[in-house]
Formats: sequence, C-alpha cells, structure tokens
Amino acid sequence: MKSSLRRRLVLTMLVGGMIGSLIGIFGLYWQAVEELNELFDDRLQAIGNNLAPQSLGFGEVRNPDEAEDDIVIQLWAGDGSLRYASSTEERAPIPAVAGLMTLKSPDVDWRSYARAMPDGGWLQVAQEKSARRRIAANTTLRLLLPLLSVLPLLALFSWLAISRLLQPLRTLADQLQRGGPHKQVRVVVDDAPSELGPVIGALNDLLARQADAARRQQAFLADAAHELRTPLTVVGLQVQRAQQAGSTAERSDALNALKSGVDRAIRMVTQLLALARSEPGASPERPLRRINLESLLTTVLAELYPLAANKQIDLGLVASQPCLIDSEGEGLRSLITNLVDNAIRHTPAGGRVDVSLQVDANQAVLLVSDTGCGIAADRRQAVFERFVREGDADASGTGLGLAIVRQEVDRHGGSIVLEDGASGIGLAVRVLLPLAGPDSATGDTNRRKRP
Repeated sequence: MKSSLRRRLVLTMLVGGMIGSLIGIFGLYWQAVEELNELFDDRLQAIGNNLAPQSLGFGEVRNPDEAEDDIVIQLWAGDGSLRYASSTEERAPIPAVAGLMTLKSPDVDWRSYARAMPDGGWLQVAQEKSARRRIAANTTLRLLLPLLSVLPLLALFSWLAISRLLQPLRTLADQLQRGGPHKQVRVVVDDAPSELGPVIGALNDLLARQADAARRQQAFLADAAHELRTPLTVVGLQVQRAQQAGSTAERSDALNALKSGVDRAIRMVTQLLALARSEPGASPERPLRRINLESLLTTVLAELYPLAANKQIDLGLVASQPCLIDSEGEGLRSLITNLVDNAIRHTPAGGRVDVSLQVDANQAVLLVSDTGCGIAADRRQAVFERFVREGDADASGTGLGLAIVRQEVDRHGGSIVLEDGASGIGLAVRVLLPLAGPDSATGDTNRRKRP
C-alpha cells in the first residue's frame, strides 16, 4: 500500500528542513571561519606587539591561552637561528618581512605576525590555519546540537499542522460516503483552501452528470419496460388464440398476428439497443474515418426500398452531391436508416418520400420529406423524446426513431430541424452535418433516382 499523503508531507518538510539547516550550518561555518580569522589576526598582532622579547629567555610566556589556540611564539636571531620557541613539536617557517602573512611549510599552513628586532631578528607569533578551522567547527557544532534537538518538535508540529490542513479532504470523503447510488450528492466544504476549489467544482459537476445519467437510465428502463409490455402481451394473446383456433383459417390469422407482434417487439428491441449505443459514453469511442455520405445514403435507400414498395410508397433520391463526413460509420448509418424508415412508416399507402443531399458552405444538408400527416409546430420538439408517437403511425411504430436521430446528430456535431413538407403537406426533416474538409464535396446530380 502506498504511504499516506500526511506521512509524505511530514517527511518532505523534515527533509527540506534538514537540508535547509545543513545549508545554513555550512554558511554559518564559513562565516565563523572568516570572523575567527579576523579575531585571531588581531590577537596575533596584539601578542606580537605587547610581548617583551627579554622575557622569553626565561620561559615566561605572556599568553596563557596559547596552548588552547595552538599559538606558537618564536624568537629568531639576526643570523636566522631560532633562539626561542614556545612549542617543541611545531615549528613555523621564518618570516621574510614584518607584519601579517601566510606561511607554508611542507605539511602545515601558518598564519604569522612578525615584528622586527633591533639585532635584525624577528619576534614571531604564528598559528596553524587548521586550528582555526577546528575551532570554527566546534563552535558550529555547539550551535547545531540545539537545532537537532528541535527536530522532534518540528516533526510533531508538522504532523498536527498537516492533519489540520487535510481536514477538508476528510470532510469531502465523509460527504461522498453519505451519498447513495440513487441520491444526488453536492459537496460543500466551508473551510476548503482555494486550491481545492477547482477539484470540488469538478467533482460536483461529475456527480451532477452521474445523477442525471442515472435518472435518465432509470426513466429509460421504466419507459422501455412499459412499451415492451404491450407487444409482449399481444404476442401472448395471439399465442392463446392460435392454440384455441378451431379452424385452419383462424389459426393462420392468429399466426399472422403473432408474427406482426413479434416483428414489432424485435424492432423495438433493436431500436432500444441502437438508442443505448448512441448514448454519450455508452460504448468505447471508435476511430473516425471519412465516410462518403452519398454512397451510404444510396445503400440505405436500396435496403429500405422493399419496405416502401410494400406500402406502395414512392421512395426516391431527388438530388445528391458527393460529400465526406467524419464518422465511425455505424452511427451515421443508424441516423439515415431511422430517418427514412420513420418517414415511410408515417406516410400512408400511395404516398411519397423524397430524399435529397446537398452541400451548403461547410455543411452537408440531408432533407427527408414525406406526404404523411405531418407534426404540429408546437409538438415538433416533443417528438425527439423517447416513446413519443405522433400522427397516424402504423402499429409497428415505437416512438424511438427521431430520438435516435437526434442523438446521432448531436454526436456528429450537427443540427436537425423539423419543417412542413412540400406545399405544406407532410413533414420535412432537415439535418445539417459538418463536412470532413473544405475540399471534400465535389460534383452535383440534380435528378430524382429510385434506389
């Protein structure tokens, strides 16, 4: 299991604090070295200027702290011989000039102050530079120990502070857990920081969409169950009628009616599946490809021509222009099929269904016009709802055709308009779909063709 956010934040703060402390201590160390250099240089000068050379011969050292500071006092004769040294272990190189200087021996670097003597010799006060660094390190370490002792308190404070800051997340989780599958939840966190605002807004939007989708699904299932009850009841009655038929003619009539009921139930189930597939997010998105809309329209009209001929309806393509549409294919086919099939089923025998496909600017315009009973202007928006039937539709109508068409039009980024048919008779459905590209439409055929 991954570590908690609280633990990660605390560890991050502690590590960041330790790194920052180390950087600060490193800077403090170098600052201490610089200040100690100035301090010890002043001490070297003070000792060198105030020390009486004649006292050195009797072993009287005027600097009682020289052993702690590793300060070496040496008295050089004019001939370069060493007359006196305060240390028997360390020897600083002889100075060349008076004043402060840095001297180098094979193993040690020295900081030295020399004062010229009357006999041409030197009174030298020197100190190893490593001693200064050691003193600076000890001073820094003494400052570091209190800081290290504060780390446990810093960890405890960080834990409590982060726990307090993460309280809005716990409030958010509690509110989400109180919601149920059929209960819309809106998250409200009063003390949420501003950074959490976009997350809460996006979450509320997602919850609202999910609640709306659940309501629509529940309503869809209820409507589907209600609509399927009638054809299935009819099928059951026709089965009983066929079983109780006293003659071959009665049995044949019952079986024909049974077949009609089964066909209607099959059609409704097929359209329910098509409608479910056209729902946003209901199925994985298929890759888009360029579809020749004129070719697809001709194929669908050929498939539906027997249905129109069976009702003695004149179905034809009055005008067409080749054009390309970006689509996965099945949705566009479902759009055309339901649109033309709906027109055929709402047109009485001997009527006419005209289909045209033209290009206007960057849009393909698909127009399906029939000579049926039409739809009143104040009802044209309502027919896009599921299971809404208008006019003198035949008994096999399901009220799903235009709902499927509307969803597919929305999926393709187009628009749909219901209008009066030619000469005010029937209904004309105009669908506008964006073209795949500016150069995808060419040619023109202005003639009515039968499938």
